[in-house]
Amino acid sequence: MDPELSAVIHAAVGPVVLVEPGCCAAVDYPAIVEGRLDFSVYGRVRPWDHAVGVLLVEEAGGNGQCLDGRRYRPARDDGGLVVSANATTRRAISDPIAEAVRPLFAEGAGG
Repeated sequence: MDPELSAVIHAAVGPVVLVEPGCCAAVDYPAIVEGRLDFSVYGRVRPWDHAVGVLLVEEAGGNGQCLDGRRYRPARDDGGLVVSANATTRRAISDPIAEAVRPLFAEGAGG
């Protein structure tokens, strides 16, 4: 992930423990559904990595949202992605991240 984007995300979410994602999104998504991860952030968004995982998380009550605040769509592969386990986590993590990175995307720097 772009270092500037990473710094903005860290600043936006405050004092949380961030862990490196698993070896791939296919490992992270089941961990979110099973409650082992509360959220995950991705800088690169390819449909073959995320379409099924976001669907899995959303069916389990979670949320997949682009870093710029728009809902995730498989046809879109820019803008990064934050996936959260539930509405509480979305409000606490995804929404502040979307608000914090919006200026980066307006300048064309994110993704």
